[in-house]
Amino acid sequence: MMQFATMEDVTGFNQKNSANDGEALIDAAIKQLRSRYNDHILQIIRMMLRFNEAERPSFTELAKLVLADQ
Repeated sequence: MMQFATMEDVTGFNQKNSANDGEALIDAAIKQLRSRYNDHILQIIRMMLRFNEAERPSFTELAKLVLADQ
């Protein structure tokens, strides 16, 4: 059965302040995924979640990265 995230599950991921360090939360979540996904996929996920939007890859760049893994 698929579980969906609630607002409480994601609160803080898009923030960086004294109460919430979104980057640290993302790093911790990605570490939990290590048992399920390979490092290449985790690297792609991390790139998609970069805080600075200008640093995020385009969909074309993401497609190339995913295809390179196949």
